[in-house]
Amino acid sequence: MEEKKAHCLLVVKANQPELHSRLRSLPWKGVTARRYDREVSHGRKETRATRALTITGLDLAFPPRQ
Repeated sequence: MEEKKAHCLLVVKANQPELHSRLRSLPWKGVTARRYDREVSHGRKETRATRALTITGLDLAFPPRQ
């Protein structure tokens, strides 16, 4: 596979328990790259938090190796 030196953004939900657990163990409290989006829609208040970390060595095989 050719290395593209690109960034990936993905949403990981609890229905992927192993990946979710491994990502939750990362040092999120030390993140300085954060963004919060707040909106009101259909009478509900929603807040979305986006945080960015540079991580290496997790061997998550993403995208899948062939």
